[in-house]
Amino acid sequence: MYFRYQTAFGTFWIKPDSEREGRYLLGFEDIPIGNYATPEEAAQDVYAQNTGWERWDSLMEISGPEHIGQWEQVAG
Repeated sequence: MYFRYQTAFGTFWIKPDSEREGRYLLGFEDIPIGNYATPEEAAQDVYAQNTGWERWDSLMEISGPEHIGQWEQVAG
């Protein structure tokens, strides 16, 4: 299972890191952005526009979902 959030610009995803047990990857479309201890931490950085990915972080008047419960859960 992984998490997905569709924006007007494209899709963010949070998936388990297959190379680091207990870690999660945050990405946008096919671009990996960061590695996190929990999906909640990754979702919070998207909401706060603090992902380290300038394209998202610098957008004005836009925000992601406030918490992971607002992301779509996808099987697979």
